[in-house]
Amino acid sequence: MPHPNETYDLKEFLVRLYNCLENENTNKQAEVVHSLQVAENLLFEKGSIRENQERTINVMAIHQINGSMSKIKVPLWYIQDQQVHYNNHIVDRIQKKTFSTSTVFQKVPQGFLRIATNVLQHDGSRAINTYIPSYSPVARAVEQGQTYQGIAFVVNDWYATAYKPLFIDGELKGMFYVGVKESFSGVEDHYFNQDHGDIIHILSRLFYENYNGSSSVISELIHLLYKQENKSGSSPILTLGLKQLIILLIQARGKNRSVTQNKDLLLSNRLTYISQYIRFNLTADLSVEDLAEKIHMSQPTFFRVFKSYFGQTPMEYINHERVQKACELLKIPEKSVTDVCFDVGYNNTSYFIKQFKMYYGLTPNQFRKEIV
Repeated sequence: MPHPNETYDLKEFLVRLYNCLENENTNKQAEVVHSLQVAENLLFEKGSIRENQERTINVMAIHQINGSMSKIKVPLWYIQDQQVHYNNHIVDRIQKKTFSTSTVFQKVPQGFLRIATNVLQHDGSRAINTYIPSYSPVARAVEQGQTYQGIAFVVNDWYATAYKPLFIDGELKGMFYVGVKESFSGVEDHYFNQDHGDIIHILSRLFYENYNGSSSVISELIHLLYKQENKSGSSPILTLGLKQLIILLIQARGKNRSVTQNKDLLLSNRLTYISQYIRFNLTADLSVEDLAEKIHMSQPTFFRVFKSYFGQTPMEYINHERVQKACELLKIPEKSVTDVCFDVGYNNTSYFIKQFKMYYGLTPNQFRKEIV
């Protein structure tokens, strides 16, 4: 393999990188197609799903990206006399047969709700009652009766996926999913190690040399990554960005997708990253200026697209995340309200209590008494 710093071999280097990525993608997608067939057979081997409108349960639905919660009522599903909700036996059988994660979703006003799954959250628990919002590319495709197949962000990582609509009595009522976690370890070891550390710069030059409309999104992403690479210290956005770059390279070579779709995906990924950054850095001084800079937007643009995407201003979102985290910490008897206040990023107890009461209608101490 020629060293990428040899400029006369850059195009050959990129072609080989493409081929390596394409092989990875082809293998993953073949695995997903097989898993989808197995999942469909296992899901319906005992009959079709039926919905009982007279039997309902209350659910606290959790947005998979921003963690916001909505109390909703959903009708129960059955296969023969077996309840589908919270019954993970089927999805676990699928995983055992295929090594793919699997989920059954129910359509709700907010999007698609996980009612049986073996996709895990950061704490190792099943992502039951989390939902994919209706504005996501996956939800939009399924709403049109289409099977979505491609790379998607699932709860907390990237997967090669397929989402197939579920119809009950001819009406779209949900979907089922299979997914294989993306692992480009072989590619990363060979191309993204220290010897090839300037690959972002190389790709940037190549794409700008051959600039056309179809590469504009990739060029924008490479510019973002290049700026990050030149900052001291490691950053999660670099890893996320590399994965985005891989996804876009595969799409550019193997799929006929419009620039607009790619731009939508890129924006969604950038906002997903910033929401995760907020969640894991609640004690930091989170300003709109710093957050906008992290995803290379002007403050007015960041403010506008953030509010449009999440339905909240950045500071409303940050306060909501801090108050939600406070709810978890208040369940620990050893922690005082002051401890919790500082643990979630507030430096004023009175302001913390005011924010908490605004969201929950209770002071932290009243909330603590309610849950004991």
